[in-house]
Amino acid sequence: MKILYGKNKSISLDVPSSCLVVSNPAGSELSVEQLAQDAVSHPLGLPGLSNCFTADDSVAIALGEGVVHQDEILPVLIDQLLLNGIQKEKITLVVFGGKTRDGSSSDDFKPFSPDSPLSKYNVHVHYTDQPQAYTIVSAMESGEPLAFVRPIVEADVVIPVGVADPVSCASPWSSRFGVFSSVYPRFSMKEAHERFEHPSVFGLDAPDESQDVPDDVRDNISNKRRTAQDEIDDLEEMARIQWEEGELSRSKEERRAFNDSSDREDEISDREKFSLTRTKLAEEARQAGWELGVVLLMEIVPGAGDAVANIVFGTPDRVEKEVERIHSVCVKEFDKSIVSGIGKLKFSRKPKQILCAVGGDENRQTWLNAIEALETAAEKGTENSAIYLCADISQPVGAGFKVVMDGSDLLAGAISSVASTLYSERFPDSLLALRWLRLVDRHRIFWLSNLDSETIEKLGAVPVESVDQLQRALK
Repeated sequence: MKILYGKNKSISLDVPSSCLVVSNPAGSELSVEQLAQDAVSHPLGLPGLSNCFTADDSVAIALGEGVVHQDEILPVLIDQLLLNGIQKEKITLVVFGGKTRDGSSSDDFKPFSPDSPLSKYNVHVHYTDQPQAYTIVSAMESGEPLAFVRPIVEADVVIPVGVADPVSCASPWSSRFGVFSSVYPRFSMKEAHERFEHPSVFGLDAPDESQDVPDDVRDNISNKRRTAQDEIDDLEEMARIQWEEGELSRSKEERRAFNDSSDREDEISDREKFSLTRTKLAEEARQAGWELGVVLLMEIVPGAGDAVANIVFGTPDRVEKEVERIHSVCVKEFDKSIVSGIGKLKFSRKPKQILCAVGGDENRQTWLNAIEALETAAEKGTENSAIYLCADISQPVGAGFKVVMDGSDLLAGAISSVASTLYSERFPDSLLALRWLRLVDRHRIFWLSNLDSETIEKLGAVPVESVDQLQRALK
C-alpha cells in the first residue's frame, strides 16, 4: 500500500488486513485550479455570483486555519469577483496573525511570499490582543457582545474560506464547529477564543491533586486493568478464530467483545460532560455567521498527501450539507475494513493497530492536525491500541509541549503535575499539550516525522526512523 503524508512524501508498506488505515481521501483527478473554477462558477444554492453583490461593494475574504493551495485557489475566486465588477482595491484578504503581537517578530510577519499572486492585494493581519481593532456587531443570546475585526465588519460581502478535513473532523474532540469556524471565533475577540478553547470543551477537566492516589494503589489498579485487558484480548482472539472457522453461535461475552459500543466508561462520561458545551458553542458560531451576514463561503477538502479532494462553494446551508456528506463517506471508508459478518450477524471489531497519515504543505503540518488525526484514529481503535503516525511538523515546539518534554520522566506514571502546570500557566499551546497527554496516556504512538528522535521520545511517543522500522512494527 502506498501511503502519502507530509508535503509530497510517500512510503510503500505491506499493511496487514487487521490494521486500519486512517488518511485523507484520494485527490481529485482535476487540477486544483479546475476544481476552484468549477466551484466558483456554479455556487451551491445560487444561480451565480452576480446575484450576491454590486460593483460598488467591498469584499473581505477571511482565511481559516491551514488553507491549502491558497496561491492556486484564491486567485480563481478573486478573478470571478473582478469579472463580476468588484474593484481590485476593494478586495481585502484577512488573515490571522496570532493571539499576541509581540513587536519585532509580528512587524515582520508576512502572510504571503513576495512571489505569491495574493501579495498584490490588500492584506489585513489580525491579532486577538488588539481590542481597538474590533467593532461590535450585536449581542449573542448569552448577552456576550459579538465583535469582529473591522475590515470584516466594514465589508459589504464577507467570504470565509476554510478547510474541511475529514480526518480531523471525524475526531469527537475536533476544534471545528461547523462551516463558520473559519471566521468565528478566529476573527473575533479574545474572550470568544477563550470560550472555544477552554479545556472543558475537549473533555479535559482540571486535575485535582488532592485526589492523587498512592503509588502502590495506582500500581494495583494498573495491574487489574492489564489483567482485564488480557482477558478481553484472549476472548477476542477466541471469537475471531471461531468466526473465521464459520462458527455462527456467539456467547454474550463474545458479542460484547466485538460490540463497538463498548467504549471506556470514562470516555463516555467525558462526552456526556462536554457535549452540551460543544453544542452551545456550535450554535454560537452559527449565530455569529448569520449576524455577520455571511451568504457565501468556501470549504476546501484536503486529499491524501498534498492533493485536494474537493472544493465546495456556495450558501452556508448548502455547503454544510455537502461537507457533511463528504465526511460521512470518508468515515464509512475508515469503518468498512473493521465491519464484518456472517449471515445476518454483524460485528464491529476495533483494531489494535492503526496507521494514520497527515498530508499537505506547511499549512497542514501542524500540531493541531497531527493531534486531531490521532484522536480520530484513537476513537476507531481499542484501548491501548498502537497508532502509527506519519506526519511532519512545520511549527516550533511551543511552551506547553516543552513542559511535557521537561516532565517526560512522569509520562510513564503520574502525569498530574505536568497537567497542572499546563492548566495554571495557560500557554498558547497548553490545550494541545493536554490533548496530547491524553493520547499518550491511553495509546502507544509510533511516529515517523521530520522531528528528531529525542523530541519524539520526550513527548512520550516512539520515534520511527525508517520505513523498514515501520514495516517491522506492522506485523
